Amino acid sequence: MLKADIKTYFNTWVFWALNGLTLGFLVLYSLLLAGMDRIGLRPMTALDYLSSSSGIYTNALYPLLTTLFSAYVLSSEYRWRTLMVPIFEGVSRTRILSSKIGFCFLSTVILGVVYFCGAFLFGFTLFTSQNMLVENRTLSAFEVVARMSGVAIWTALIMVLFGLLAMLLVIQFKNALVATVGSFLAFLILMITAETRHNPFGPMLKIAQLLQSANLEALARGPLLPGIGIWLLTLMVLMVALAVSFHRQDIVLE
Repeated sequence: MLKADIKTYFNTWVFWALNGLTLGFLVLYSLLLAGMDRIGLRPMTALDYLSSSSGIYTNALYPLLTTLFSAYVLSSEYRWRTLMVPIFEGVSRTRILSSKIGFCFLSTVILGVVYFCGAFLFGFTLFTSQNMLVENRTLSAFEVVARMSGVAIWTALIMVLFGLLAMLLVIQFKNALVATVGSFLAFLILMITAETRHNPFGPMLKIAQLLQSANLEALARGPLLPGIGIWLLTLMVLMVALAVSFHRQDIVLE
């Protein structure tokens, strides 16, 4: 099932359009920052560039693309009524749903890899790798790549949650637009309330911030384990909700 989904949806114009949008945004933003750096308006190192470009991508474009593509994948199955085919062939709903969840993970990771690999290339090509400072300590290029790779991996894992939420909303409303908007609004609310005291997702969100900008010892002492635990718990809740909702749907007669 997963191989069939990969073959089907990685060949759609939507997938390539989203990746093209990702690269187009990266190129334009990189050229803008490089121009500002050259004329002295905003001097920056490769680390400064990576921090800025990753921040704007993960806080706006990445969650939107993730939720949009996840919603498109499942809603198109309802629209084309292709979910009936494997069910008639004896494929269990659990296997079908597992394939969709696995594809959500994979597509989210690919969208992140495309952007961050491009960002690394532009960062160390257009900007200096000298005097990259974090808490008055100079970082080597290897340390910067390691830190930002950690940020990229953790960000992708968080984005997966919103992709799964979009799929859940598709099952409920059978509408990709509603699912995309609903999931993206959930992301915005989470980010707006990230610094509030009673936000239970706070430790999960702080991991990426500390990987990027603080002493790693502070990460180990602080939100690392609670943040991972919250992510795992949220993932389990979403997967259970998806399983219950998907098994209750009368797909054949819809």
